[in-house]
Amino acid sequence: MADARMPMSFYELARKLLPAEQEVGPQGGRPPIGHYKVLKVIWFVLVTFSAR
Repeated sequence: MADARMPMSFYELARKLLPAEQEVGPQGGRPPIGHYKVLKVIWFVLVTFSAR
């Protein structure tokens, strides 16, 4: 199986293209999920499904 771990170098490149992470607003709401976690999940899905 392919290595499903996202390289930190990829995140460093992608981070420059992403908007600033948002904080919870004054009215509250669900806290946002960090960019790093989202990219890790996307990377994992792309690598594991392309390895089939």
